[in-house]
Amino acid sequence: MKKIKVLTYNLLYGKAFPHLEKIITKNFPDIIGVQEIEERQVKNFPLNKSINFAYELAASSHSFNKFGKNYNIATFYNKKTLKFSSFNYLNLPRNIYEKILYFLKKSPFPRSFISSYFLKDSTKFLHINLHLSPWSTDGAKVRQIKKIFESISSLSLPIIITGDFNFPYGKKRFELLLKEYNLKEATKNLSFTEESKILKIIPVRLKLDYILYRGMKLIKTTRLEKNSSDHYPILAEFEI
Repeated sequence: MKKIKVLTYNLLYGKAFPHLEKIITKNFPDIIGVQEIEERQVKNFPLNKSINFAYELAASSHSFNKFGKNYNIATFYNKKTLKFSSFNYLNLPRNIYEKILYFLKKSPFPRSFISSYFLKDSTKFLHINLHLSPWSTDGAKVRQIKKIFESISSLSLPIIITGDFNFPYGKKRFELLLKEYNLKEATKNLSFTEESKILKIIPVRLKLDYILYRGMKLIKTTRLEKNSSDHYPILAEFEI
């Protein structure tokens, strides 16, 4: 029986980066897909030397620029349990706000998603890490999702897709896309993955983070304790 643990976590402009060590040492995921990680943090991951012996960077790609800093998505893997094969990344369509920033030369690089290929013993599988645009219309998000799903449409190997979809509404439309591309949701048991407050008083809970899969069996999905981020780290375990 081959089992794979996958973690996805939006670090909120890198604020939750110091807490990754605790999450990793408690759960030891095979793959870690993070969003909103600073470029310098990618190079410094992880902080603990003993963890550093086990984990390596598979790939990192630009997501957005804010506060004068570049924020990335990054995929790390446990080299004791997996063998890294290759990666590629594709740019995502820009929303209206991102097009304006590009025109003003404030954001020259588009968002992208990372496709990383791994081997679990002799079984090859694909992991995709993404961070879709916030403050977009449903139509803009659907274009981004379709770009990602179309990239896997002809593949027959097992696939795991993780990340911050920024898609709290239009659930029915999202479910139709999953059905169209023969994908299942591993996060169905979670009613929310992000928790914040309006005016520091009114609590708001949204489901923004998802783990999708195809060609494998889901064992369980867990929402872990969050630290310094408005998003919760999500851990899913599969049998491949």
